[in-house]
Amino acid sequence: MNILVHDDPPAVGRLVRSALAGRHHRASIAASADEARLKLDTGLFDALVIGAGGASREIADLLESEWPDLPLVLAGVERDVPCAGPIVAVLTRPIRLDALRAAVRALEARLPAKGSDIEAVLVASGVPIPGRVVARGRASLLFEPSSETSLAGSSRVTMRRAGADVDAELVFADARFVAVHVDDAAAFDKFISFQPGGVAC
Repeated sequence: MNILVHDDPPAVGRLVRSALAGRHHRASIAASADEARLKLDTGLFDALVIGAGGASREIADLLESEWPDLPLVLAGVERDVPCAGPIVAVLTRPIRLDALRAAVRALEARLPAKGSDIEAVLVASGVPIPGRVVARGRASLLFEPSSETSLAGSSRVTMRRAGADVDAELVFADARFVAVHVDDAAAFDKFISFQPGGVAC
């Protein structure tokens, strides 16, 4: 499960990452409405956690128009936020780790299980970075490197796996994973299709 946390300052995001520890889920933090929109547009996120700093009319309008079915967790939001999507949990301040863990369990029960990861290599500026594709979205892939790496200065990358290479544009890079967008729909479909020894995510 991939969770986007929209909050500024990112205190709730740090708590969400703690709540996900050991559960094989990922959290990405968006500190602004523009960053939240950029990340949501990839289609890579299964749920959105909104902290008090992320509860804006702009985000509510975006959810209503583009993501009406996206499950939501409201964390410390002290006022009513118009939300189109299903609200899975409402957490009051102070946000407690056990309450966040309960919200994660509620999301797990609500969301279907995903397929297997795809072993892959991301090539940026000629440097191969091994890892795995852990999610796919709107012509987008979420890549988790095997070790920490810097993609500073990279905008175009290549994703490689057995039998398929695809050129892509770097959308964002977090501390633990990278999102890329693939312009060629046929190449994207080939990259994520079933191969012996693995199932596309």
